[in-house]
Amino acid sequence: MKTKLLGIALTLIISCSIVFSILLFNKYKSFSILSIKKEYNLVVEDENDTLSIPLYLEKTNSFISSLKEVSSVSISNDEYIFKGKLKDISKEDYVIYNDSKYYEYDYVISFLSYDSFGEPIFIENAKFNILYNNSEKLSFDIGNMCIFFNSDLYDPVLTITDLSTVCNVIDNIDTIVGINITIRSNASNLKINNIKIKNKFYDLDNSLAINTTLERRYNLLNLYTDYSYVSTSIDSKGIDKVLPGGESLEIFIPIRYIGSIKNLESFPIYISYTRDGIDGEYIMNDFLFMNRNKFYSRDGINIYEYNYS
Repeated sequence: MKTKLLGIALTLIISCSIVFSILLFNKYKSFSILSIKKEYNLVVEDENDTLSIPLYLEKTNSFISSLKEVSSVSISNDEYIFKGKLKDISKEDYVIYNDSKYYEYDYVISFLSYDSFGEPIFIENAKFNILYNNSEKLSFDIGNMCIFFNSDLYDPVLTITDLSTVCNVIDNIDTIVGINITIRSNASNLKINNIKIKNKFYDLDNSLAINTTLERRYNLLNLYTDYSYVSTSIDSKGIDKVLPGGESLEIFIPIRYIGSIKNLESFPIYISYTRDGIDGEYIMNDFLFMNRNKFYSRDGINIYEYNYS
């Protein structure tokens, strides 16, 4: 009888030791998640406008990348919080970072509440927050975001007939350094006051806008040999060009960066004008001007260690 009890006790001790070892091992299991800091610029008209945020996961079969496990999402910083709706999570190809394989998942969100605030809202040091059904909450640094809520972008008084960007490598960063834009007037005596991006870290420098043609564009950068793309401020001078009906304004405008060069890929354009003594604004929705690999080598890569059991 004692032998039997001793055997049971030893079995329980061994079983408990195995369970404890498994729990102890699981306690320290983890995998890495990468997020990238970048410049987000978007115009939101309604819930059909979406924003895609890439995250890179070492582990593929987890609740973190499962759409049905997500309770809510939001974009926030210390000043703002915008609630969103997660519409999709799509798995893309993998990348190699520090000799490890990371799978890209694009989190596609729309904004639940939107309104016309009159001016773009700048969200510096934005975070992408995800709340899961199991009460886990993850937050990822995603960079800076400039967002404009507006329900009516169409304005028939002018038409953009041509738009392109000029790119260059500045301070070892491949980025956008200026835009070519052609604006046609659909109204008599339309005055173009200003053309802006409206971002606190970079904007169009209208003071250096030059009239151009398609043939002249090939040598544009040669015209700015002494131009510094980085400054502490941007000249507020406007365009101030009157266009009779049917005529076009074809110009090149360089971009000025505040403090340091940024990896700029997309942005909206705001054109302020005056017609018959009434001021108005034409807003061109955000457009992807430079389509580089999403996992472009940059300093803003953040590594998060997620511990799980």
